[in-house]
Amino acid sequence: MSNIDKPIKSRHYGRQDPLQVLVITNLELKHPSFRLRLGYFLDYLKTKHIVDYHVNNLDYYSSADVVVVQKEALITQDLSRFMLDNPKPIIYETDDLFQKVPLYLGTHLFRSHITANLNLFSSWKATFVVSTPYLSNKLKDYSNDITVIYNAPPFAFNKNIAQTKESMIIGFLGSPSRIHDFAVMGDALERVSTKYPLVKFLFIGQVPNNFEHRFPVEYCRFSEDYQKALNRFRSRKPVIGLAPLLDNQYNRAKSEIKYIDYTYAGAVGIYSDIIPYRAIQGGLLVKNHPEQWYETICRLIEDAELRTQLHEKAVEDIKARFSFTAEAERFADILIRSACTKPLSSKDRNIEVVRLAYTAKDSEQLIEFLEYVRLFYSVCLKDTISVQDILETIDIIDKQSFCINLITDVLKELCETDILDALQKSWRNSFITQPYSNVRNVELEMYQFASKERTIGAIENALPVFERILQKSSKPDIRAGAAFHLGEIALNCNDRPKALKLFIECLALNPKHRKAKVHLRTLTRKKT
Repeated sequence: MSNIDKPIKSRHYGRQDPLQVLVITNLELKHPSFRLRLGYFLDYLKTKHIVDYHVNNLDYYSSADVVVVQKEALITQDLSRFMLDNPKPIIYETDDLFQKVPLYLGTHLFRSHITANLNLFSSWKATFVVSTPYLSNKLKDYSNDITVIYNAPPFAFNKNIAQTKESMIIGFLGSPSRIHDFAVMGDALERVSTKYPLVKFLFIGQVPNNFEHRFPVEYCRFSEDYQKALNRFRSRKPVIGLAPLLDNQYNRAKSEIKYIDYTYAGAVGIYSDIIPYRAIQGGLLVKNHPEQWYETICRLIEDAELRTQLHEKAVEDIKARFSFTAEAERFADILIRSACTKPLSSKDRNIEVVRLAYTAKDSEQLIEFLEYVRLFYSVCLKDTISVQDILETIDIIDKQSFCINLITDVLKELCETDILDALQKSWRNSFITQPYSNVRNVELEMYQFASKERTIGAIENALPVFERILQKSSKPDIRAGAAFHLGEIALNCNDRPKALKLFIECLALNPKHRKAKVHLRTLTRKKT
């Protein structure tokens, strides 16, 4: 049984050549969100010669008919220049309500970064594509052109395996961010293990705190390869799938993908009774209370006939509501409709960026302000936003309590050393720290701007930037560069003692700075 139920209707598309699509994403191409939201659809449409697509390849930008920006993808300066100089229709795709990320998952830095993106795409009249009606409603202030494309992977479904209590597997498949959701279950799983000692537990991606110490749990690490993780889960033939979810705005915007995943694996799911799951026909809903979770799990363990009935209902429900080809066709419609829409002109896009930057600064949304500066300063803002305004904003942010060093200190207090070490690689690339690193990168971009300003003789713009970097930057190389530039400025003003001091400071920070060595030798010879 498959939810690929019919060929796509090619009669809707009067194009001789495939639509050219450029996708901008920060996700791995096997990541669940990329596969479910874009990859499966685009691969399928490519086989039908309806689209051709490239991912994160800016060399392809000029050939693209439409640009799809996914979720929290970062817009680089190179991309921003293309978007302004050669406007293309934009589709913004998301399956998360990022403005409402709970504090246990992220920070308001991340929310500000996302809000800046949403405001930008809204002002540029982008088409929005989302995964649920709830999410569509929450984003309606940003666009009156929002389409819901449901998660509908091209799966065939197993029949439910009627295992006995002696061989039964209860499982969870999901990302490591779900640890707080398991709090709603309390001690339910421990009690189930005590009552049914032969029942096994399989967790892929997440193990709730200390569960493995209270009863046997088989754990597999989270994999960003969605199909691989799902097939691993399916191969173990789980009978019951767990989907606890805290009731908050962020989670209400989520899709029913666990319902599809668990049904595909042959399991019957137990789901928190909150918005994403209330329409399901083939599973059990429970209130977020440990006793209800315990009783419902025990009920499914005991009742094989109920499990079979629920799984059959789930298969029918998913085939009826989540047709892969129907959603792929709707996605193709959106791509082609967007590609036929004339985008805002380069001039109008510039005007909108300036307006957004002013609005953010006036409302003291400092991260948002710097996001616009980071992307567009060298393109269209340098005659509008003063250097001093930008430096003052960075100074304010440097003093805020949410800076990355304090986040690190908090994690050190909360985590064992080995756990913290294990987190470092993925955590450093996570959306918790990434926005702050973007703000810090403004410093490097301002340095590059100041270097250019000095080259054309605009010393009054360059000087405060170099002074600020030398005094406050934590990066030795960029401080060395600032000291060198300030030394040359002093030299040009015939202030040799100051120049000498600055070149010495430059070499203390970067002993290999060749030009500073040359200047220092010249100054010391003349002094002698």
